[in-house]
Amino acid sequence: MIVDVEVPNQGLTITEATLLLWLKQPGDAVVKGDILFEIETDKATQEIESPISGTLLQVLAQAGDVVPLGQIVAKIGTEAGDEVGAGEARDDSRDESDIRNARDRGESAAPNVVVEQAKDIEGGRRMVSPRARRAARRLGVDLTSVQPTGAHGRHVRERDVLLAAEENAGASAARVSGRYRAKTAEQTALSFRDTPHFYLTREVRADRLAALRADMVRDTEAETGVRISITDFLLKALALALRAFPSVNSQRRNDTVALLSAVNIGLAVDTAEGLAAPILQSVDTQSLTAIARARIEAARRAAEGTLRNSDIVGGSFTLTNLGPLGVDQFDAIIVPPQSGILAAGAIKMRPHVIDGEVRACNTLFLTLAMDHRVVDGAEAARFLDFLANLIEKPTLLCSQ
Repeated sequence: MIVDVEVPNQGLTITEATLLLWLKQPGDAVVKGDILFEIETDKATQEIESPISGTLLQVLAQAGDVVPLGQIVAKIGTEAGDEVGAGEARDDSRDESDIRNARDRGESAAPNVVVEQAKDIEGGRRMVSPRARRAARRLGVDLTSVQPTGAHGRHVRERDVLLAAEENAGASAARVSGRYRAKTAEQTALSFRDTPHFYLTREVRADRLAALRADMVRDTEAETGVRISITDFLLKALALALRAFPSVNSQRRNDTVALLSAVNIGLAVDTAEGLAAPILQSVDTQSLTAIARARIEAARRAAEGTLRNSDIVGGSFTLTNLGPLGVDQFDAIIVPPQSGILAAGAIKMRPHVIDGEVRACNTLFLTLAMDHRVVDGAEAARFLDFLANLIEKPTLLCSQ
């Protein structure tokens, strides 16, 4: 039996992927779960596993090809037999014995399909993606000096070449950011055009939050090695609010709204290659220390460009915090198909009316952007009120 291998779905907003390289060649025996090939989308790379055990009979796309999701890129023959189905040309595939014989004779089992590899380097074989080769030629980078990060340290990717060029020649960060910034610009423009945004802003007292965070840093950093940030408190507060408002913890899918069982939140991260928003899983069930660890790891992987497809899909909401950069207040654009995004500004001493008197206290501005097709104004206002209450009484975030 012959089984087709397709490029899997990568999320509602992604329609195509670049096939980076093949890790198996025609004629190779494969076991279910073996990595067959790697693909790259706009923000992530993913290793695609074999769905069955058998023999890789044929590859139908070359490294460097841009292929639509769902396209068949390989055929695997199982032990039940590698016969070609009715109507298929006999020379489209070979049975396992033919392929093995061809390999023994040094022949190719799949003409015109190229699996790009580098020469042996320091005793080990490394593979180089077509994009990496082009980047190396353009930037004058010696591939033998590039440290690979893909396929367990055996695959040189484009970003590895760009990093080497930056380290060796002091290249500008702008050189490595253009492709991602262009794609981010395209996606945000589509979101702002197609998603009916509305915004709600609230100034929230943050004296207790700032004091509690300072106490936790002093008491827990030496013990755990983790420095809890204001962002971690905001993530936990947002997660608890999403759990309390199932209608907001949702995604719009075509003409329907799907309520999500898990509270998975995207975190906007600024990297040299542009904006990324890795998803933190089940934030509502995590302690502040666990959230901090997850945030630090997600930011590291985003900065290194090693996010996987599973790291960027499945979120219901996103948090973007420009407070550390001194921004007081701003509006953000929703990441489709999520229901909304929370923009947080800086905690600063500001005049605030308390019991009829103007006093100076720490406050921050929170601005919700919501998809009006998913949530209406009154529900969003209640959601924001619940969120503000958690931030103004931050001990609640330590007990849940």
